[in-house]
Amino acid sequence: MGVNATRAADDRRALISLQGVSKEFAPGQVVLDDISAELPRGEFLALIGPSGCGKSTLLKLIAGLISPSAGSLCVGGGAPSASEGKLGFVFQDANLLPWLDIRDNVALPLKLAGLPRAQRDERAEAMLEMVGLSHALGRYPRELSGGMKMRVSIARALATQPEILLLDEPFGALDEMTRDSLNEELLRLRELQGWTGVFVTHSVAEAVFLASRIMVLSANPGRIHALLDIDLPYPRTAHTRTDGDYHAYLTEVTRSLHSVGGHD
Repeated sequence: MGVNATRAADDRRALISLQGVSKEFAPGQVVLDDISAELPRGEFLALIGPSGCGKSTLLKLIAGLISPSAGSLCVGGGAPSASEGKLGFVFQDANLLPWLDIRDNVALPLKLAGLPRAQRDERAEAMLEMVGLSHALGRYPRELSGGMKMRVSIARALATQPEILLLDEPFGALDEMTRDSLNEELLRLRELQGWTGVFVTHSVAEAVFLASRIMVLSANPGRIHALLDIDLPYPRTAHTRTDGDYHAYLTEVTRSLHSVGGHD
C-alpha cells in the first residue's frame, strides 16, 4: 500500500472508539449505559444533555481517568490508560498554579515529561503567542482575567502537541462575549494544529458553532439520544452566527435536547 493510501486509511480509522460502554459508580447507580460511537481523526464532537446525563463522566472515560464498568473503549488504537501524550485536557476551572508565572504554568507538563528548560520555555512561549498572550509571559494567575486564564489553560493542554483535546465546559463561567471570542480562537487553534476535539457544554449555541457532530445524551442513565451532523463549513467565524443554516441547526439541536428534558 502506498504512503497516500496508508494515510487515507489512517484518517478513516476511528481515533476514539466506544463499544457498549457503561459506567456504574455503585450498585444500581448507572451513570452511562451502552454508549457506542466512533470518532474519526479530525472530528470535533460536542456532548450535550441534561445535568447528570454523564457528559463529564464520558470525557473522563476517554481520558483514562476512570475505567468503564462494561464495554470497550479504544483511544488511538489502544487503551485510554496507554494514551499518555496523545491527550490534552482542559477542565472547567483553569487550575493554574498561583506560584508560577504563566510561562512556567504552560511549561509544566513539558517539565514533567523531562524536556530541558530551554526547550520547554521555547515551546511554552510559542503556545502563549499562539493564544495571544506573548505580552504576558511573566504575569501570575492572580493578574489575569477569567478569559486570559482559560487561554493559558488551553495553551498548557496543547503544549504537549496532543492528537486529542478534551474540554469539559471550559468557558461556562465566562460572559457571552468572551465565550464567543474564545470559541473562535479554539477553532483557529484546531485549524493550525489539526487535533481531534471532544467538548462538553450546556450551550446549544456553543455546540453548534464548534462541532462537526453533536451527541445528545438523555439522563438517568445517560444514553445516546441522537448523533447530529453539523454540516457548516470551517473555518467558522462571527459571521457564522448570522447564517440561516446555523440557526436551523440551533432549532434542531434545541428540539432534540428538550425531548430528553434538557432546557439549558
